[in-house]
Amino acid sequence: MTPNLQIEYRPIDALLPYARNPRTHSPAQIAKIAASIVEFGWTQPILVDGDNGIIAGHGRLAAARTLELVEVPVIELGHLSPAQKRAYVIADNRLALEAGWDDELLALELAELSEAGYDLVLTGFDDDELAKMLADLGDDGGEATEQEADPEAGDVVPEPPKHPISRPGDVWQLGPHRLICGDASDPVAIATLLQASRQETVSYLDLLRAMRRYCGDYADDARQLWRRLVFNLLITNVDDHLQNLGFVYAGQQRWRLAPAFDLNPFPHRDRVSRTPLNAKAGRIRSVQMLLDHAGAFEHTPESARQVLKQVVVALSAWRDVASSREIGMPKAQQAHLAPAFEHEQTIEAKCD
Repeated sequence: MTPNLQIEYRPIDALLPYARNPRTHSPAQIAKIAASIVEFGWTQPILVDGDNGIIAGHGRLAAARTLELVEVPVIELGHLSPAQKRAYVIADNRLALEAGWDDELLALELAELSEAGYDLVLTGFDDDELAKMLADLGDDGGEATEQEADPEAGDVVPEPPKHPISRPGDVWQLGPHRLICGDASDPVAIATLLQASRQETVSYLDLLRAMRRYCGDYADDARQLWRRLVFNLLITNVDDHLQNLGFVYAGQQRWRLAPAFDLNPFPHRDRVSRTPLNAKAGRIRSVQMLLDHAGAFEHTPESARQVLKQVVVALSAWRDVASSREIGMPKAQQAHLAPAFEHEQTIEAKCD
């Protein structure tokens, strides 16, 4: 007998996708699911077993990740046997394919929603499908649109959607091409588009090898990079994509590490870098980890500790800077940011 089902919210990172899930989800479909969640909310919780393994809802989980959600609603189906769970992974998707459409009623519904000003893309159909269904509804012989009457009138620019999926700074991978949502005159947008993707496949030591080959003053740039890693750790800047490391041309086919940019403290995130230090050590988690590898960045133990001390001294005045006349950050906002600057790694760095 099926037990009473209960919906509860669980951390998104605790859920485990089924490795042999035969159903695939394209980036376009995931974007549509994300738009549906934004518009309608969670109408279908993710189904999991007693160990947080996903039985149904892999597409919803992927959409939730694109929306950067922390928790998602789930229903635990702990009563299913291992064989039943594997079978339902298939049945949940296959049974939905048995349904059909009443094309005429569907077109009527879509037409009335369109007349009410509703964004039909949120129904899950793409523009071509919508155009065909609405055209099949019949030509009422009415007046031609402005564009039909005057082909030279240009495109009609639609109003932006109420809940856009793509936001400034988002980069989309379109096969071999990359597209950014941004201003073509913005150098940061261009740098983001041309540099590494957010899914880092290289480490900081891989970057050092490239810097050794191309930088005009490799040793100085390597030491500056290590200082930046210490700074990122101590302000909890876990958004440390390699695309946020720029280089400027120094002439004679040589480059230099550009000044730091896009440094953001995250007060309520785990203090773990997004980019790994190297393949063996993994992501940066502590001051000691950085000190252990300082030699790879052209530091001696003494010079590394001196840099660490300088960064700690600079950051110890963060509240004074925040309260300064130039910034004027309210006390409540300082309290919100405090966990990013005041934590166990800061204490360890001061004691080192």
